[in-house]
Amino acid sequence: MKSNESIRQSNFELMRIVSMFMIVLWHMLCQGGVLDATTGIINIFLTFIKAVLVVHVNSFIIVTGYFQCKNKFKFDKFI
Repeated sequence: MKSNESIRQSNFELMRIVSMFMIVLWHMLCQGGVLDATTGIINIFLTFIKAVLVVHVNSFIIVTGYFQCKNKFKFDKFI
């Protein structure tokens, strides 16, 4: 194995995928109007799910920062 090859870290990649899925669920609940359309126990359950999904952005930023910290900044990609 070459020294410059990167080793796949599937646990962090799985966390990134789960975070993306949580972002989609968050947008469905908040922006899609699902919470406004429900009442009773379903609304309470969805509010609980919404409270659990609060960590989605923070975990995605942390994992992305972990993967990007070793890369050099390229201004062309920024533009």
